[in-house]
Amino acid sequence: HTFCKPCLQRIFKAHKELRCPECRTLVFCSIEALPANLLLVRLLDGVRSGQSLGRGGSFRRPSMLTPQDSRKSRTNPRGLQSSPFRLVPNIRIHMDGVPRAKALCNYRGQNPGDLKFNKGDVILLRRQLDEKWYQG
Repeated sequence: HTFCKPCLQRIFKAHKELRCPECRTLVFCSIEALPANLLLVRLLDGVRSGQSLGRGGSFRRPSMLTPQDSRKSRTNPRGLQSSPFRLVPNIRIHMDGVPRAKALCNYRGQNPGDLKFNKGDVILLRRQLDEKWYQG
């Protein structure tokens, strides 16, 4: 999950329901059953241990930005543009042990909260819903 458990519990107590903070889909499982946001957990662990992202081994910083990205940065000194910098392809995130699936075809969801993906996209699997379906 994206937030700490006390925050989620406070939200649930106030609203009597819990929704995904990103897509606002209603969550039907308990807070304890929610999967951890592994990327956030690793980032926080790195910050707590005092490691920089470059030395920690979880990420490699991009070596350069495209000229267009550099121009965006100068026009908005705080870096608050609608889309973040485009990273060069050599950035890597090590997520060993995180179940994944590769999309065999394009899919455009029919229901609110459905994923949209293209053939070849890698999808992180959050939990198995039944024998054939996963939430990702």
